[in-house]
Order: sequence, then C-alpha cells, then structure tokens
Amino acid sequence: MRMRKKKNGAARMELCRELLVEAPENNKGNWNAYFQNDHS
Repeated sequence: MRMRKKKNGAARMELCRELLVEAPENNKGNWNAYFQNDHS
C-alpha cells in the first residue's frame, strides 16, 4: 500500500515495520523464496 500524503502515514508504517520491504529491487524474481511460498 502506498502511503503518499497520509497525515498518519509514518505512524501506520511504523506499526507494520516487520512487513515492510525496504529494498524490493533486491528480491526481483525471488518473491516466492522471500515469502517462503513453495507454489507457483
């Protein structure tokens, strides 16, 4: 979810910090491994 121009965006993102992918370009093509999915 994109949090652009949200008044409480920073607080909401801090609450779900463990789900935030800081550098998604590092996982390009490897999302199944990142999220531990074994299905295609």
